[in-house]
Amino acid sequence: MRSVPAAVRRDHATLVKELRELVTRVNAQLVTLLRALEGGFAVDAAHPYGWWRAELAGHPLARTLVRRLIWEIEVAPGEWLAVLPETDEHLPNAPDDASIRLWHPLRSDPSAVRAWRDLLTERRIRQPLKQAFREIYLLTPAEQQTRVYSNRFAAHLVHYRRMFALFRARGWKSGRLGPWDDGDGDAAERALAAGEWQVRFFHTWYDWADGDDELASTDQVRFVRRVDGAWREAVVECVSDDAEWAWPADAPEPLCDPRLHPGQAQEVVDAWPG
Repeated sequence: MRSVPAAVRRDHATLVKELRELVTRVNAQLVTLLRALEGGFAVDAAHPYGWWRAELAGHPLARTLVRRLIWEIEVAPGEWLAVLPETDEHLPNAPDDASIRLWHPLRSDPSAVRAWRDLLTERRIRQPLKQAFREIYLLTPAEQQTRVYSNRFAAHLVHYRRMFALFRARGWKSGRLGPWDDGDGDAAERALAAGEWQVRFFHTWYDWADGDDELASTDQVRFVRRVDGAWREAVVECVSDDAEWAWPADAPEPLCDPRLHPGQAQEVVDAWPG
């Protein structure tokens, strides 16, 4: 049934309105929960198993999301067991104070990742967030040489307002750029690992396009780590999607301007000082 029957809307208008408002509130709460769960990837969030079982896996609304995700339970110090808690029978026996966290492919070997992907595909389980199929970015030969920075996302011209909206939606901190003093460039920042790591994405305001549309040019991605209270450049061996800035799979429209070929974008990068 695609819509409420006319007779129901006519005879129970007040009740239909209340139910629609309830559905709107429930959907908003589920979106908030989903963002909180996904945000836990970047800080390696863990919860007591007893609380998780009662407040998330056992909650009538939260369980619709939680039970389609893969979780890891610490069954012994440093030993984690991965489970997919579709039903109560899939919930393992563990003490209430055991730690549980979302499983991440970065912590698993390729064969385990493939096994989870095959299982989800076989059972036709659609995860509420990208988990088993989450991207892992192995370093390229060029990144192995540069060590402390990556040009993987450099040399692109992008629609600036869409990129800035993605920054805000994904928890990145970045100043608004534009054709004014000190508005020509910035490094968007996002904290990782409970604030011990930080990723920085450098970009520059480029020009106007098609009236009031704005373009920006992209540059390096750098990682820093807190050492003795100060930030130090860090060398990373592998990067997950949580440290990237959502390029640009979840954008409603392409970020890159299709009218500009890569050579033009490279000219912009080559012209930057330093």
